[in-house]
Amino acid sequence: MLNRCSLALAITAACLLMAGCRSSELFDTSVTTGRVAGELNIIGPVDSGIDLQLGLTRQGRVDTVTAGPLGRVISAADVNLANRVVSYDFTELPIGSYNVVLFSESVDGIETFYRSGPVRLSYETPERTGLSGEASLTGPGPWGTASGALYLSGVRPADPMLELFVEDSADRRFHYDFNAWDAGFGVLYFSVGGLAYGEYGMGIADPPQSEVLGRLTAELSITKALPDAGGLEIWSEYPDQRDTGDGHSLGGTVVIDSGWPVGHSLAVIAVEAGNSDIGTSPIFHIAPQTLDDLGRARFFIGSLSTGEYAVKLYALDFLHGNHRLIGELETMLVLDEEQLYHDDLFLRGSQAGIG
Repeated sequence: MLNRCSLALAITAACLLMAGCRSSELFDTSVTTGRVAGELNIIGPVDSGIDLQLGLTRQGRVDTVTAGPLGRVISAADVNLANRVVSYDFTELPIGSYNVVLFSESVDGIETFYRSGPVRLSYETPERTGLSGEASLTGPGPWGTASGALYLSGVRPADPMLELFVEDSADRRFHYDFNAWDAGFGVLYFSVGGLAYGEYGMGIADPPQSEVLGRLTAELSITKALPDAGGLEIWSEYPDQRDTGDGHSLGGTVVIDSGWPVGHSLAVIAVEAGNSDIGTSPIFHIAPQTLDDLGRARFFIGSLSTGEYAVKLYALDFLHGNHRLIGELETMLVLDEEQLYHDDLFLRGSQAGIG
């Protein structure tokens, strides 16, 4: 009986010794530090005034954020959002569990825009690479989308960069930059994703002047029930369009014979002699709400160059690319040093021209 017990103990000891040898072969117990690397995609509009940083927190600790001391961030501590993808590579990390965090630090404290799930480093798996995630400066996900059309009236500016801005209920302003020259016939379609649930204002601004050129007439609501708001319309004018001083201009009244053409937008276009690209010509968009009960609306195109112009009224159908001429003046108009403007023009449009 004693011999059997001694034999059993010997076998158990041998198994434990073998298990210890095998476990030491599975991972190197001398490894004491690890590495966390990956990419974070910044979606949605940005606030260029926020000084962003990327770092790690110890799992379970939300009040202390550590960035520099834990390792290095490839894109530097202050994140450059030019490409919207932030790469990070933290090295020499003590074995343990971490969260990747995107945050900003100010006198008001730390605001966290992204916190990953637990990233565990162990003796067996000391490196976690190829991690990925998404973050939005408007708030945590899930996110919604706002889409629609920008209508830009006037002469295409020499500096074409404008911004589409989004303002939240706390008056924080986020933006997308866009090139106005991409707007054929003065219309540019947009889709802004990465919007946290909430109420927003939206509009277009001229960044150098911080001047609002146009905005949504109603508040934009992104909710769990309706996360995607589509069919939005923002009517705006280029900054120089409003200059009615010594510049050359064309203005007058448009009359539509049968009400608003369904599926189309209306625009008065001043086509300069010799210009074959009507889509880049000075333009004035007519919003549906500006038509009176008799189908009339005023139009004005300012800041024009000297020259001869044909004034045309188009019904624009961007869904099918079917733009139709529905009215025009019979004669060319001259703008020069003596004739600075024409402000009493009358342009009639007929839906018979819409097929």
